[in-house]
Amino acid sequence: MIRQISVFVVAASLFMTPAHGATDEERAAEALQNAQIMVADFANERDEATLERIDRSVERVWQQLMEYYGMGSDLVPQLALLRARSASAEGDKHRTVPAWQLAIQSNSSISPAFVLGLNIEAAHAAAKVGDYDASARFFAAARAYAFVRGEQSEAARLQMRVTELQVLGGTMPWRDLSDALTDLRDFSETFPMWTLPRLEALLSEGEIRLVNQPEGNEKRGALSTLKAEILLMQKGMNLNLPATFTARIRAFFYALEDNYDL
Repeated sequence: MIRQISVFVVAASLFMTPAHGATDEERAAEALQNAQIMVADFANERDEATLERIDRSVERVWQQLMEYYGMGSDLVPQLALLRARSASAEGDKHRTVPAWQLAIQSNSSISPAFVLGLNIEAAHAAAKVGDYDASARFFAAARAYAFVRGEQSEAARLQMRVTELQVLGGTMPWRDLSDALTDLRDFSETFPMWTLPRLEALLSEGEIRLVNQPEGNEKRGALSTLKAEILLMQKGMNLNLPATFTARIRAFFYALEDNYDL
């Protein structure tokens, strides 16, 4: 309740019209103050409902900051990122992708790992508003950052490719998606046996096939094979798996039992 009141008060204060006859210096000072308040209160906000509620205020503050300070303001990186997230939460098809592009550009001097994460977040946001081409471009940029990171880069590349296929697989022709899954499997086999990347590739392939592969004997056979391979991988790893993997495996197996009697 207190949080909701805070959101309302901040949003209301930011929509107050500047005093009649205010000088440019006073308006500039107000624009800077509004931007500082917005960043201080919401820079780390992740709640979708809150971001949606403040979206109009964020956009207004952004436009004011650009009018008086331009891209040179120190507040631009954080405010641009907040603007991208609020536009995404609002589901604005026209603003989401450009806002994310600007947010990533504004934060490009931060660590490659941070920019990689922003590209993945942007890819999800673009897919959410139906811009799958932009989503693919963001994923491609994320892979590029993973490539230059060095340490654990191969595992990061595998995880990003998995995420990309989970997000965009439904938009691809099945033949192309099937080829992509084969490539994913081949890449995963460069990792040592009985490791999480190998299991991740198998489980993700199963989840993606379950949702996207056309129904038929071929699908049932592929899912049956994947279940057997996952069970073997579990035994090889002595069932020593993170809780998230265990929950995903159980959900996958339940789906196979309920829908395919496997």
